[in-house]
Amino acid sequence: MRIGIDLGGTKIEGIVIDNDSQIRASQGVPTPRDDYEAILGTITDLLSHLESEADRIVGQRVQGDNFSDLCDLLHNTAV
Repeated sequence: MRIGIDLGGTKIEGIVIDNDSQIRASQGVPTPRDDYEAILGTITDLLSHLESEADRIVGQRVQGDNFSDLCDLLHNTAV
């Protein structure tokens, strides 16, 4: 499974895709303004929510149990 994050100026979107390219969970939340720590916290909360939702649907842990495993998922974002 993979988690993707799209960090935009007005919203942060997240998605979980399984090995068959099927969407297992998705959610969007507003992007905090002018607060880097709040942005990181929002991404962390979104990742936790998506992982929990995917676990509930699929019944297995999503790959990427720590931040270093998720770094490749945070590329191609416009900040």
